Parts: sequence; structure tokens; C-alpha cells
Amino acid sequence: MYLNRKHVKRAEWCCMVFCAVCAGLGLNALVSWLSLDRLSDTYGQVRTAQYAVSVLQGVVKYGILAPVLEELIFRGVVYRICVRRIPWQAAAVVSAVLFAVYHGNMIQGCYAFVMGLLLGYVYHHFDTLAAPILFHGAANLAVFLVSYSSDTIPQAMLPAVAIVGILAAGGLLAGLRHFHS
Repeated sequence: MYLNRKHVKRAEWCCMVFCAVCAGLGLNALVSWLSLDRLSDTYGQVRTAQYAVSVLQGVVKYGILAPVLEELIFRGVVYRICVRRIPWQAAAVVSAVLFAVYHGNMIQGCYAFVMGLLLGYVYHHFDTLAAPILFHGAANLAVFLVSYSSDTIPQAMLPAVAIVGILAAGGLLAGLRHFHS
């Protein structure tokens, strides 16, 4: 069946959003599975504060406000300045490092670094700031909504969710390149 460019573009965006959900859930499950969240009091305080809001407040804060503001800064300003001087891959690393440092603790920093790399790739691939904003919002919302109730994902399922989520995100990202082939 023949798909026109409009259908391909829509499929790319859907693939990207699904990748964001898989990456967010997979990385978050990895943090929980490895009990990394218990290594940092600061992370524990941040996590407690994040889930002390209502679902509606969380959706607005983590699904809309944080993605828009953070992407304007880290991809809209930092990445754009860097990409004028260095290759896009290096610009993605620089913006990811600063994004990680901004999060203020080692656990969120590691998570934010990996997500920052993905956000840089998505920005490069789609060539619009709307893409990393949507990716960031989808990942944040998936994690917030799934984690809002404690033990939504049973401890025994964390390894599978981590592995499947991360592998699915990687496969989906690799698939994005083939839309242009």
C-alpha cells in the first residue's frame, strides 16, 4: 500500500511519541529496579514533592510547563548555539550534560542525560522544537501517570519493563531514520 508524505509524517510523529513513552518508562523502571532511587536523599525529596500534587497539577506541570520551558532553554537556546559551532551530535551531548546538571542530583541527572541525548536526536531529526517538547511531555506524562500510585508496576516486573522499554525506544529511534530512506 502506498503512503503519501502526509501519512509518513504522521507515522513518524506517532513513532516518536511511543518512543518517548517507552524510554521514560524503561529508564524509570531501571532506576527503581536497581534501587538507585534509594541512593540519594535529594532524589527522594524531589520524587516525594513530584507526587504530592494532584493528577491535574502534575499533567500541567510535568506534561506541559516543564517540557516547554526546559526545551526552550536546552534545545532552543543551548543546542542551537552549539550546533552553529560543532556537529549536531556534539551539540546534543553538550545540551544533555547541561540538562542533567540542571536536574540537581545524580539520579535525575543520569536519567536526564540519557533523555537529553534522545531529545537532541529528536530535535535534529524533526528540525522543529515542537518535537522535543512533545517527546519530553509524553515521557514525563507516562512516568508521572504510571507512577502516581505507588507500586503500579510490581517489583518483579521492573526488569522486564526496563529492558523492553529501553529496547523498544532504541528500536523506534532507529526506525525514525528509515522514514527518510
